Amino acid sequence: MFLYLSKLLPLFFYPLGLACVLIVFALVTLWKKPRQASTALTIALVVLLLASNGWVSHILHLEI
Repeated sequence: MFLYLSKLLPLFFYPLGLACVLIVFALVTLWKKPRQASTALTIALVVLLLASNGWVSHILHLEI
């Protein structure tokens, strides 16, 4: 069980996995709470833009 969680859980903290989770959350809550859905989509796009930015990746690479 721990092996599966240790392989699956970090995927949700990577930028692409986090954006996918936020997009699914936005799609689920789109009809009942459109404001939360638009906020989730905005955060997903910001996460993807920051993660794909060269400056941010360079800073993260320096920390390792």
